[in-house]
Amino acid sequence: MKSTVSFFRLIILVSGLLLFMPIGVLADVTDESGSLKLSELSPKEDMLNAVLPGYTSWKTAELSGKLRLESLPISPTVKIYMRKDSLISITVRASFLGEVGRIQLTRDSLLAINRMKHVYCQESLGDIKYEYPKFIGDIQAFLLGRVVVFKSGQLSEKNADFVDINVAETDSVVMEDKSWTLTFPKNRTEYDEFGYEYLVNGTGRMSNICAELQPLDVKLRIEFNYPDSRTDMTVMYMKEEELRFMVNLLFDAPRWDASAPAPVKINNKYRQVSISQFMKSF
Repeated sequence: MKSTVSFFRLIILVSGLLLFMPIGVLADVTDESGSLKLSELSPKEDMLNAVLPGYTSWKTAELSGKLRLESLPISPTVKIYMRKDSLISITVRASFLGEVGRIQLTRDSLLAINRMKHVYCQESLGDIKYEYPKFIGDIQAFLLGRVVVFKSGQLSEKNADFVDINVAETDSVVMEDKSWTLTFPKNRTEYDEFGYEYLVNGTGRMSNICAELQPLDVKLRIEFNYPDSRTDMTVMYMKEEELRFMVNLLFDAPRWDASAPAPVKINNKYRQVSISQFMKSF
């Protein structure tokens, strides 16, 4: 349970600092006219057929977009660079100011920098590293809009039985209007301390996800829309049923085989603080 709480807190911190982003993938189940349609396969087979063809292999990737927050008079740009299974680097830039913040997540540590306030936090991920060794890859898969099965990697034929997959209610008979719910843990009840549910549409894209950690009474909800070839998402963090944080992100499609950003530099003008103090610096 300790590793689950620590991981959920890490997700909250990083999402609060702009970690989540999906991409769409297209289903390839069509009728003779080329239209997507419902099949007679099981919900699990239907969902896997719609989702998995878009999960191509990669080594490095870059996601670029805009952040919109009511408290900000401008919309900063966000760039996320990822090296598979080892590094996530998030850079936030503002017009006329340049880089205003960065987050760097590795297998061993989390580094977050607020360049406007000249503070940074650096925390070891020892507990998570040893109890959840593949957490970097799971976060990266989620950032690429891929369904993740907790501690088992991105959704695949091998781990699909670890979750409940059901058809969401719909009156449509067209595949593209169909949706599935994917719930973890399998056979989830109100007594489970940690759980989440995806809603995935007929084209294999996420519609929303809601994660909940009952001991902390917190929820993280993300809603997705797909204008043109971009992804528009709204991230909401709630504690005790009260909305504490909300941010909107609009991202372009990912760029593969991307170049790494410039190395992080911290001089003696910066003051090291705890994670809680860092969050209060905004």
